[in-house]
Parts: sequence; structure tokens; C-alpha cells
Amino acid sequence: MIVATAMALASCSGGGGSNHYRVLCHLAKNLDCDSATLYVVSEDYTRRMLVGGCRQADGEFTFEGQVAGKCVGYLTFYPDTVPFYFIVEPGTIDISIARDWWTIGNSRANREYIAVLNARQVILAKKRRVRTDYERHIADSTLTADLESAAVTRDKQLRDSLAGWLADRIAVGDPIAHILADRYGNELDQKPAKP
Repeated sequence: MIVATAMALASCSGGGGSNHYRVLCHLAKNLDCDSATLYVVSEDYTRRMLVGGCRQADGEFTFEGQVAGKCVGYLTFYPDTVPFYFIVEPGTIDISIARDWWTIGNSRANREYIAVLNARQVILAKKRRVRTDYERHIADSTLTADLESAAVTRDKQLRDSLAGWLADRIAVGDPIAHILADRYGNELDQKPAKP
């Protein structure tokens, strides 16, 4: 069970112990956000708990607390409504967010999460290439029945591959699986079973 206590804007000398976590979040200066809120989700994924919120003019946010193990966490930044998901685990988690990129450092679980997101992006990039080639053939009037059939077949293969990969990854049942089910479960023909 997660015991989530937070000290918004805590100093570097806060808390400790083997279950202590610290989330350091750095927002780029060009992002218009002055407050952040951290939520964690219980290990059984049935309860969302508010860890804390803070306001800060310089884009630096710090949250600290205790967690029994790895769990899903997400940050929201006012006025943005899109949550930033990551894995909360004991230790320091260093998050940097800019308009077009983000990084998470000092966290083995989040390196695995990023690798999973990158694997998904590889399949999506292949799907985009198929679509781009198809549209190019339409635009320059070189689309033949054989090219169209090949493009439709390849697109279906990639869509099925992505769905199979996603369903298999969700079935793992770890915190990453929960994030994938929340963010991408609607891409599956059948709603995934709870991890």
C-alpha cells in the first residue's frame, strides 16, 4: 500500500529511508505554467491519491514522499490538462519538460518506460511512412491497384502488430502496463483486461 506524503517545495535535505522518493521537475522557461500537482495511483490501480501541489514562478517543482515500491504517478501543470505520466519509485527522479521534448533521469523504471514508448513510436513511424508513400502515389498519379493493395496490406499488418504488442505489454501487469492501458487502450479492438 502506498503511503504518500508530500512536502511541496521541499528542500534538498528532506526525508530519507529506503522508500523515500523525490521528484524534481524542471519546466522550460517558454512553458506557461506556474503550478504543478502530483498524483500517485495505488499499486492495485484502484485509488488515485493527491500527493501535493505547488506554485512556483521559475518552473522548478519538488515533491517528496514515501512509496512501498514502483507505482504510476502523474503530474499536471496548470493550465495544461494533459497529464505527464511516469513511474514513481524510491530515489530521486529528475524530470525536465520542454515544449517539444522531455527527459526523465535517475530512474531505472522510467528508462524501461521510455524504451517501451520508443518501441511503440517505431511501429507508428512505419505506419506514417506507409501512409506518406500512399499519399505521394495518389498525388503524382502513380498509384496502381497493386501499390494500393500492398499499402493497405502493410498498414493492416502494422496496425495488427501494434495492437498485439500493446495487448502483450498491457498483460505484463506492471506500472508501465497501467500507463499503456490508460493512454492507448482505446487503440485496441477489444478493451484490455485490467493488468
